[in-house]
Formats: sequence, structure tokens, C-alpha cells
Amino acid sequence: MNATIQTKSTICLAVLPFDNLTGDVEKDYFSRGFVEDLITDLSRFPSLQIISSHTSLSEKLTDNRESAEKYNVNYFLRGNLRQIQGKLRINTQLFDPFSQSVLWAERYDAPIEEVFEIHDSIIEKVVSSLSIQIDERRLAEVRKKDITQLEAYDCWLRGYEYLRRGTLKDDEKARQFFNHALEIDPHYSRAYAGLSLSYFNEWTCQFWDRWEETLTSAFNFASKANQYGSNDHMVQMILGRVLLYRRDFNAAEKHINKALDLNPNDADALVQLANCKALLGEAEKGVDLFNKSVRLNPFHQRWYNLYGAICHFTVENYDTAIKLAEQIPPVMWVDLPAYLAAAYTYKENSEKAAYYIKLYLKNFVEKITYGREPLPGEAFDWVIAVNPYKYEKDIQRLVKGLEEAGLTQNETGINYLSTEKTNNLENKQNIFKMTDNFWLMSFDNLSVQLPEVKGFFDIAKLIKNPEQEIHCSELMGNVSSKDGGIEAIDEKAKRKYYAKITELQEELNIAEEMNDVGRVELINSELNQILDHLSQSTGLKGRARKLADPSDRARAAVTLRIKSAIQKIENVHPSLAKHFQNNIKTGTFCIYTPESPVKWEL
Repeated sequence: MNATIQTKSTICLAVLPFDNLTGDVEKDYFSRGFVEDLITDLSRFPSLQIISSHTSLSEKLTDNRESAEKYNVNYFLRGNLRQIQGKLRINTQLFDPFSQSVLWAERYDAPIEEVFEIHDSIIEKVVSSLSIQIDERRLAEVRKKDITQLEAYDCWLRGYEYLRRGTLKDDEKARQFFNHALEIDPHYSRAYAGLSLSYFNEWTCQFWDRWEETLTSAFNFASKANQYGSNDHMVQMILGRVLLYRRDFNAAEKHINKALDLNPNDADALVQLANCKALLGEAEKGVDLFNKSVRLNPFHQRWYNLYGAICHFTVENYDTAIKLAEQIPPVMWVDLPAYLAAAYTYKENSEKAAYYIKLYLKNFVEKITYGREPLPGEAFDWVIAVNPYKYEKDIQRLVKGLEEAGLTQNETGINYLSTEKTNNLENKQNIFKMTDNFWLMSFDNLSVQLPEVKGFFDIAKLIKNPEQEIHCSELMGNVSSKDGGIEAIDEKAKRKYYAKITELQEELNIAEEMNDVGRVELINSELNQILDHLSQSTGLKGRARKLADPSDRARAAVTLRIKSAIQKIENVHPSLAKHFQNNIKTGTFCIYTPESPVKWEL
């Protein structure tokens, strides 16, 4: 590999020769071989560009800033070998040449007579730990940056971080980073893989009423990722999972095995591949992969345990499955309590099984039907759909456990996966209305249901009367709108503010023309402060607010509950929330002004 070439989609690492401090010159060859094996295995991570062994092992490369700049190196891995009381100790350090700081250090001890036998396991641990540390260090740095300052790999890290949170809102944020990565590098496979994952999240855990649509999006983006990154283990893992959930088992197995061949030391990928193996009928292999992922990443995040629990449940290790699953908050995954209920059924603990079925149904109503009472057998069908076991015996193990725990099977003949459902959720009209005990909202071909909150009534009144100002007291219903109190800002002060704004805008234009970035930031900061103060002191059309009067209290209350209502919508329907954020203005007078007419069923 050319040491002087670095793309924006990688981080460059140089592995320096390890110092032999044992006093035994015969250990020199071991040290050199150890470094060469490290370089080989680290090269399996597409996100890392590894300086070639020829350059790394030469005397020209040192861990200083000059070498780093010359060879475009971000980090150095350095280390040494020591002999202590019959053991060989291997010390490793990840070093930042620009801050002159050690970012991570670890040591590994082995009996001298066994060092060759455990050589591979030490390599595995070093490689896995190092890749995790580099990503975490990089992530800590890029969190402080605006998206426009990020490189393609930084965007992957930020987007993947949002994906792990598992909400629709975070999926939308993740896509912003992945799309920005594609603006930088249109062929960046990880960005397409990230987009696939975001739709995979929606497909398996969110959009029950858009199953086919999100399934197709997840597959298309995964296929695009494979087109540009067929040798990226993460891309192969993601495509394999998508194919698995499409029930294309043979194709899924091919890509999952390829992911393992490409990189057997990425703990995050291994734990997800473990789950895939369990679903494909190789649950014992899944348990082995889960154990390896935990060994390679002992301080792993709690979501590892979900996949471990599924593997152990599938091999009927119910005690271990329960132990792992109960270390995770039951609301973290919708179907986690369902697995716990089935496991407790097989442990003949009907009380616990019933408790977890109740918890599963609560999760299902909150996160899948959004407040709507599930149709007969709907919750049963969903948990089977999102756990695509290849073999009937594995499906029946889960089915039997759920049935005996009290979950009702679907005996209606309705296919809840069909796009032609018998319920009214697929109505293509724009709807915002109260029905029974929940609000039905349909917009942009997506329907959701939410429990009642006061702000929904305010929004309904505003969209019923587009382009019309409605006084906050009318929305409150019981607050007087008579004048009272003292104006928060008088006309003279407003004129001064507006004059200052005009002056600053002229200065801003000049600074932008001169490309004076520092001056632009200062002027924008001052402008924002003035505008924030004005927005707090005036209502729509510049009307002065009154302090401490009933109208002002109504304004504050209505503004708060409308914003709170939109936030609740954003968690399940980002495009509808964005529409309201862009077109509803609050203040003493509130108004809904859509960019183009929208016909609502209210």
C-alpha cells in the first residue's frame, strides 16, 4: 500500500516495530512476525488505511509529527516485549503524534512456552480493541464539528451512532450524515450501508404499515453498498441481514459467511452475525460468535446481550437467555419481553411469562401501533415476522413459548404484512382527527396514531383555519385577551433594534464578500442575539407583548403545548412534524400558513 495516499473515507495507521526488551535476541523474529501479523489483520478493516510493513518496519518512520505529516498518518501503534517471571509481556499503545498523547494502552501476558499457541488470540484482542478505540476517539472529535466540516468516514461514525439509538427521529438525523458522506464521495459504500440500516430499523421495528416499502429501500441501499464495497465486511453483514429478513436464506447465508471470512475480529459485526447464524439454524455457531464478540469487546454496549439472548434461546439455554435479556431495559427492543416470556414458559414460570407478555403488548402498542389497540393476532404475527427463522422447528419453539405464555395467534385470515390491510391506517388522505381514545394522523403516505395531548387540539384548530390568525386566548379557551400589563418593548426601542439589524446585515454582506470567516461568525452571533430578544419581546407582525398579563401567560402556555405536541409527532412521523414546524407560528397570535394548500380531514 502506498504510504502517501489517504482518502477521506479512511483513517491512516502506522504500526511501528515493537521493541524487544527481553534481552533475548532470538525474540527479535517473534517481535517482527507479531507486527507483520498485526498489519495483516488490521488491514481487514476497510475504515483503516495501514501503512505497509515495508515502511512501518523501516527506520525512516518514527512516531513524531514530521513523519505523521509526511506519510499522512493519523495514529501510530507502538509497543514492546518484556520477559517477567517466566512470562512474555506484550505492551501496546495507540499514540497521537499531533497531541503527543497516548490514547490507549494495553498489555498481554503469556507463559513463554505457550506464546506461540496463544499468538493468534493476542492478535485478535489487539486488533479488535484497537479498531474500537480508534473509532471512539475519532467519534469524540467529530461530535464537536459541524456536518460541513466532516470527512466521509466521520459522517459514517456520526450516522452509525444515531442509528444505534433506534428512533425514527435519530434515523432521520443519521441519514443527513450518510447523505453528506455521499456528497463528498458518491462511491462510499459505508454511506449506502448506513442508509440501508436506517430503513432496516424502520422496517423491522417501526413502520408496520409500510413493511414492503421500507423493506425495498433497505435492500436497494444494501445492494448499492455491495456494488461499491464488496470487500467490506460491514457491507456484507448488512446485505446478509436484509436478505435474511426477506427470507432469501441461501443468498443471506452467502453474504454472512463472506462477512466472517473478510473480518473475523470486528466485535460489533460478530455479535450481529451471531444472531444471523441463530436464525439460519446454526445457533451453536451463533453462541460461539457471541462469546467471541464479548471476549474481544469486554466493555460492550448492552445491545450485545439481545443477540446473545436469542442465540441461547434458540439452543434452549433458557437460563442464560434470561440472564442476558434481563440486563437490558425491556423497552429497548419491542420484542425483547416476548423472548423473555417464551423462555420463562419453558422454565415453567407462568407468572413471569404472563408479566413479560403484558410488557411486550405494552411495547407493541406504544411503538408499533402508536396507541391503537392491536387487531386479533397482530402482535403475534409481528414478533414472528421480525424473527425470520429458516427452519420450522425453530419457529415452533418460539410460537409454542408465546402461545403458552398467553399471546393469541392470528386466526382471522388477515395478512397483516399485506399492503391491503382491512384497517384504515393506509388511508392516503391527509388526516388529523380524534377517533375514540387516540389521534389519527395521515400525511405524506404515512399514517400513525398517538394518544391524546392538549397541543393536538390547538394544531387541529389552526389547520382548520389556514392563513387566519387565532389569538392564544381563543386556543386556551378560558384566558382573557383584554389589554393589560406593561409592554415588554416599546416602539422607540424596536426602531433602534431594526436600525441595528440593518447595519449588521450590511456589514455581514461585506464580510462575506471578503471571505472573512471570523467576522462573519461574530456578526451572525450578534444578529442572532438581537433577533432572539426581539422574538421573545414581540408577537407576530411585531406586536409588542405585555408582561405579566393573562394574554402573555396564555401565549406561553399555548406555545409550549404546541411545541410539545409537534415533538411527540416527530418521534413517529418526522415529515408531518417538519411540515408543522415550517408552517405553524406561535405567539400572542398563532397561525398556520402552508406553502401550498393542504386538504385535511378533521
